[in-house]
This record gives sequence, structure tokens and C-alpha cells, in this order.
Amino acid sequence: MQCAVIEFARNVLGMAEANSTEMNPDTTAPVIAMMEEQKAIVNKGGTMRLGAYPCAITEGSLVSQIYKKKQVSERHRHRYEFNNAYLKAFEKGGMVATGINPQGKLVEIVEVRDHPWFVGVQFHPEYRSTVAKPHPLFVAFVQAAVKAARVEVASPLPPLLQLTTTSLLPFPPAPLLSFLSSPSNPPPPISLRPFAHGAPCARGSSMDRNSIIGFTLIAAILIGWTLWTAPSAEDMARAQHEQDSLAQVELEKKAAEAEKTPVTAPVAPMVDELLAAVPDSLRDSVNVDSLRDLALVQRYGLFSAAAEGKAEQVLIENDKLQIGINTKGGRPDVIRLKDYKTYKGQPLLLQDPDSGTYAYQFFLGNLDVSTADMHFTAEQLGPGAVRLKAPTSVPDKYVSLTYRLDSSGYFLHSDLELVGLEQEVDPGNLFFQWDLYGLNHEKHLPSERQKSSIYYKYFNGDRDYLSETDEEDSEKLEGRTNWIAFKQDFFSVALVSDQGFASSGSEIAVAFREQDSVHTKRFNAKVFFEHERSASVKVPMRMYLGPNHYNTLRRTGIDQFDRIIDLGWGIFGWMNRWLVIPIFNFLDGWNWSYGIIILVLTLVIKMLLMPLTWKNFVASARMRVLKPEMDAINAKHKEGDALKKQQAVMDLYRKAGVNPASGCVPMLVQMPILYAMFRFFPSSIELRQESFLWADDLSSYDSVLNLPFEVPFYGDHVSLFTLLMAASTIVYSLINQQQMPQQQGMPSMKLMIWLFPIMMLFFLNNFSSGLSYYYLLANLISILQMTVFKHWFIDEDKIRAQLLLNMKTPKKKSKWQQRLEDLQKQQQQARKR
Repeated sequence: MQCAVIEFARNVLGMAEANSTEMNPDTTAPVIAMMEEQKAIVNKGGTMRLGAYPCAITEGSLVSQIYKKKQVSERHRHRYEFNNAYLKAFEKGGMVATGINPQGKLVEIVEVRDHPWFVGVQFHPEYRSTVAKPHPLFVAFVQAAVKAARVEVASPLPPLLQLTTTSLLPFPPAPLLSFLSSPSNPPPPISLRPFAHGAPCARGSSMDRNSIIGFTLIAAILIGWTLWTAPSAEDMARAQHEQDSLAQVELEKKAAEAEKTPVTAPVAPMVDELLAAVPDSLRDSVNVDSLRDLALVQRYGLFSAAAEGKAEQVLIENDKLQIGINTKGGRPDVIRLKDYKTYKGQPLLLQDPDSGTYAYQFFLGNLDVSTADMHFTAEQLGPGAVRLKAPTSVPDKYVSLTYRLDSSGYFLHSDLELVGLEQEVDPGNLFFQWDLYGLNHEKHLPSERQKSSIYYKYFNGDRDYLSETDEEDSEKLEGRTNWIAFKQDFFSVALVSDQGFASSGSEIAVAFREQDSVHTKRFNAKVFFEHERSASVKVPMRMYLGPNHYNTLRRTGIDQFDRIIDLGWGIFGWMNRWLVIPIFNFLDGWNWSYGIIILVLTLVIKMLLMPLTWKNFVASARMRVLKPEMDAINAKHKEGDALKKQQAVMDLYRKAGVNPASGCVPMLVQMPILYAMFRFFPSSIELRQESFLWADDLSSYDSVLNLPFEVPFYGDHVSLFTLLMAASTIVYSLINQQQMPQQQGMPSMKLMIWLFPIMMLFFLNNFSSGLSYYYLLANLISILQMTVFKHWFIDEDKIRAQLLLNMKTPKKKSKWQQRLEDLQKQQQQARKR
């Protein structure tokens, strides 16, 4: 479409210099350009459009007849767009836009009126086209070419074969191109000769049998070869990811050197409107530059002086961060963490520089003004600081933005200052909006996405967050907010205000597209400030741009900032904060391999729990040695009253001095630690990209076999640590079942021995391999403990002798037992009535 637009502009509209700014940045007729106003569109996805986007079709157009739909979805990968400033000129000349992106109002499809078939598209129809199901545009194009060439195939072939054979017809290229470029000159009739041996096919004659067989064989060979050489879904996904990563390589170049790009303000439509109002007799004498200056003043008021300029990138950095500040909009384009890399080994960027919005917005009279449209002059204040200034037509009135990095840390301090604008700007209406697209950093995008969301905290409330699983979620802030964090699994971008963001009008939102293989989620925050009019209004804000490391977040001193890491609610979070993390950090100080640290951590925790484990094992042994008495009770009440059987069992336990709940209490005490570990390992950044044995990243899944297909609820790989964990769980359950007293009426327990490990096999296959490794070690240690207890520390004969002695000694009923028996007697009497 872009080439068609340029050619149409040159040859039909008479714009000899028409071009794309990608090819010629200095062209005077940028009919294809990277339009600056696109950056203010929240749902557009930035100047680099990747993935599927909707397209609204104009009714009555050629493409509406082809698609037979009012809206379609097509895949994109490009930066430059049709310049809407020239749309009216194109429509007057005969080229109309018949497909528009409803979100960004971007031209997706163009057609030429009064032409047999002329369609240009911005997207890639080949991405949605296969041999078995060709794209509708391709089918319509071939059909139009066949019709124009006056070729008729009388034999009733299947639609797919018809498409394939017509694609192979030897059309002379010159007449066909003439037909496409000149609607007024239809091509002469083209004779067609089949590939198979035989006489020429005259127009209107039927094809002979040999011709049909020849075309059929050719089609079969093409289809077979296409299916045979077609890449697998994994190959296509890998190739797509590699192509998408090229954008990141290009972005890294921005951080290495300043890039200067000529930028013009989007005022061309306004100039056209002003020029149209001038009488024809005076139009030649009008100074277009003067009209442009007038249009800038009408659009930007005092800030017309800052509406045009060149975009440059200014670098500031410290030991941890490298920030590229774009003088166009005064926004941090590149945010790179120096100490971290992506799973693919690329520089780790906290946002997609080619997407989203970063702007302060306010009203200048009735004009809606945004810093995103301003060009700033930069004054470097050192390696870690820069001051940006957007001038106005009055020297002592301006807007300044100052960015300063901590000398060593992850905070970027941002100060907006409105100077001399107390009469023009009401700071109460000033707000800041950041629309940030997080990039895929980790091994498994779905898992990374599940732990990405927006966390926030009111001054008088606890930390809260938006949904991590819903495709879209939003919240209107209802109180003064201390901080808002865009959490991306192991890294966060957080806005912090010591005075607090105002509740009136402030809102946050998070969303993602399942088919997007580049971004995790789109984070959006719109926050207002409460300031009074004055000669100099300052709006300070801090930005945390760093890792989700527990101690790093805790040392910031910001209330509940460490709770950006979700360590679990209530007692589970306490276990992690006051037990697991201190032990882990202590072991981490020895510089051991993280596989060894997890092993030692498991041993320490199991030793701390050993008294409870011992008590649970002894309680099970005391109940197990009463098996002969339990069998006698079961035989006596086999067909009798279940209530009497229960009374007999409770009486046996009372006489023997056995508490049936004594084995459950230790298990209940251990449960918070088990769940705490479930939250700790997947959120521990220390394990990120740390290898152990066959696992290349303990924070993600390990894989010993990549499947050529995906198993529902399981995945496309086999995690060996998860397999070993499930096997050890089965062994542990079987041994534990032997230690427990046999009870009738519970057949489901045997099923659970097998069902629970299988469920965990599916559930943990995509989880942190460090977590599966921990559960494997915990099971092995528990099996060892039970074996040692049984063979070296527990004498069941001695325990039984003690219980039999207890049964001979008269026992006074406890008040609880007496109440239980009275209740049972009342139930029996009620049944008799």
C-alpha cells in the first residue's frame, strides 16, 4: 500500500516529491510517515505495530464485497503509516480509504475508484493465508486477473484446484501490469496454452483429459510440497520471536548514541483548511509558512515555539540504570537495567520504547496541551541528571522537566515546573499519564504474564492490586495514593509521590492480548495532582525502576513497598518474611550454588519441623498398635448402629490414652510453611537465570524433552524435576499410608495417593523448577525420617504394652467426653421416638 500511495501521489496528484519519511526524511510531501500524534493514542500500540489489529470496512466498497464483513482483523508489522493530512487530497484524486483502524483512525486499505480491481493494504494478508485456505484478497485478485484476461476454464474443478491452476497460468506480465495501472486501457485478449501436450485451447473450448491430468498433478505436487516443507508451530513461533526481537536491537542503538530525527508538528490539515479559506485570486501570494505559524498558534497557543524541532536523545546513567531521555516530549524512551539481561541474553528494557504514552497534560485556556507535543532543549547537569525546557513566545514563561538519578540506586527523580504560567494554567487540572508496554523478559511468557499487574497503596490503606489473570482490569482511585507500581514478574516501574496522587480523576488499568508474543501487559496510570496557582508550580515525583528484590524494596523505606512481591497473605506471608527469607539470605551469603542453597534450606526447615514430625509419627504409631481392638469393634458393629460403633472407638481411645487429633495438629502447623514455599520460589529473583543440574533457570521450568505438540493443561515440554517430585510424592504417600491405622469406609484415600501427584504433575510442569526441586527434596527427607523413626526410634511392642496397661487403669471421663456421650444418648433417644 505504501508504494501504491507514493506512486499515486506522484503520477496522479502531481506531487513529484512524494515519498515516505523512512526513505527520505526530508521529503516535502511525506504521504507515508511516522506520525507523532500517534503516540497520544492509548490503544494503538506505538509506532511499531505488531500482531493483530481490527479494521473497519466501508460499506459498498470492493473489499466489503470480498470480506463480506463490516470489521476484520489482520496482522501487522511496520512503523510507518499513511499520513492522514493528505487523505482529502487522495480522495479528491480518486484513491479512497475503505479500511480504517477504529482505534487509531489509521488507514489500513485503499482503493481506486472506477478501477476494475485496485486494492492496497497496510497489513500482511500472507500471515493469514494457507494452501488449504487462501486469503480472500488473494482469491479475489486471481479471479479478477482471470476475468480481465478473458480466460475461461470450462472443466468443473474444485475451488482449491481452480485457484491453484489459475495461479500457474502463463500470463504475459506486460499486459497484466498495464491492466493494473491503467483502468482506462483494458488489455487485449490473452490466449492460453496448457502445460500438457495437446492443441491450444481456444476461447470457450473445453480442456482435454491430458490437460486436466497435467494441471491436477502439478497442483498435487505443489500442495504436497507445501505441506511437507511447512514449518512446525514451534518453528513459526521461534521465527516470529526472533523477528520481533529485532525491534529491541534497534532500540538498544538509541541508548548507545544520540539519534536526531527531524520532526514536524501535525498541523498540515490545519494549514490546508486555512489555505482553502483564501480566495483563488490571492492564493498564489499567500505565504504558506505564515499560515503554518498561524496554525501552530491556534493549536498550541503560547507553546507554538515548542511545537516544532528535532528529536534528540540525552543519556543519563548511574551504576544501575541507563536512561535515554527524548527531547521530543521530554520522556524516558529507553530504561535499561545494567545488571540484568533477558532470558535471550539481550539488554533488559523496562518498557517498549516504541509504544505507549508519557505526558503531562493541562489546559491553556480552551486548548488541551500535552508535553508529548513539545520539543525541549536539554541542559546536561552531569552524568546522572538533565534539565529540559520547553519555551513559549514569552521569554519568562516556560515548562521545565528535570530528571535526576540517585548516585547508586534505582530511583529516577522527576520534577515538572510551570514557570510564569499562573494566569494561563490551572494546576488543579494538571495530570500525568503513563501508558507503558512491558516487554517479555523471561523464559515462559504465560507464567511471566500471570505475575504481572498493577500494585498500588493508599496512604490510609493496605497494598492492593488489579487482577493478574483477567485480560482487562481497571480501578478509579478513591483515596490519596502513595505509590503505583507496574509490576512485571521480576521487575517493576513504580510512581511514588510523597504528597500523594489526588483521588479525583486518577485511575489505573492493565490489559493484555493473548496473541501478543512480544509484550507482557499494557499498564496505564492517569494521576492528578493538587496544586494552587503560583508563579512557579513544582510537581515532584519519584520513579522506582528496578528489580523486585525483597531487601531492595524494603530498604526504600516506602510503606509496604516490599509487598510488590506477593509472598502470600496472612500467616503465609509472615512465614516467608520472618523465617524463609532470613534463612535463604543467610545461606546466600556463603556464595554457594543455588541448588545447594535450596538443599540446605530444605534441611534446615525439616530440622526445625522435626519435633512436630516426630510427634505426628508417634501419634500414628499409638493408633496403629490398637489395630486388633479396632478390628474387634468393626466386626462387632459391622451391621449395627454407626453411632454405637463411634462410641466404642472413642471409649477405646479414652481408655488407652490416645488422642486421635494429636497427629493432625502437627500437620496443620506445617501447612503454612509448605504454602509459603509455594509463594517464595516463583517470586525469588535470586533464582532468575541460575542453573542447576539440567535446569537452566531455577525461576522457570526445566525441560528435558520438548514435545512437538502441546498437551492441554500440561504444556509442550517435560519437566524432570516435576516428574521426580510426583514420583517421590507417591512413594511418600504409600509409606505414610502404612504408618496410619486402617479405617473402613474411606476407599477414596487410596485414590488420592495417585490422584494428587498426577494433579501436581500437571500443575507444576510450568512452574519454577526451584519449587519442584524443593518439594522433591522435602519428600526424600520425609521418607528418610519415617524410615529412621520406624526402625531405630519406635518400639511398637513397648507402645502397645503401655496402652494395654492404660486400658486396665480406670480413667475419669473428661468434661468434653461426658458432654459427647450425653449428646450421643440424646440422639439415640430421639431416634427411638
